[in-house]
Amino acid sequence: MQPDSHIVVFDGMCNLCSSVVDFISARDPRNAFTYVPMQSPRGQQLLKAHGVSIEQVDTFLLIGNGDALVRSDAAIAIAAELRRPWNLLTVLRFVPGPIRDWVYSLVARNRYRWFGTRATCKLPE
Repeated sequence: MQPDSHIVVFDGMCNLCSSVVDFISARDPRNAFTYVPMQSPRGQQLLKAHGVSIEQVDTFLLIGNGDALVRSDAAIAIAAELRRPWNLLTVLRFVPGPIRDWVYSLVARNRYRWFGTRATCKLPE
């Protein structure tokens, strides 16, 4: 992993989450991200190290520079690293966090129902 690389810990069983990983990967010109499914041993370690329980995970985790971001803060930080026009989504940081996170949580709570699940975990380690 590159020194300035960020780790995206995601739900490898979720179709939406796996599609988002593919989307990010295709638009990441500097290869700034490494992807780890939360169901993997490494994903479990990372969640635990940052105080996140897999039983209550309704978000992905972005780890970089010793910090961990979740929900809309993580999404905006990821968007900042993508090529145009996707990096322009950082303007959403001006929307109050509780509003951004409410929308994020609405989608996260319904992700399996709306987008389905995978039979096997994406990117198994």
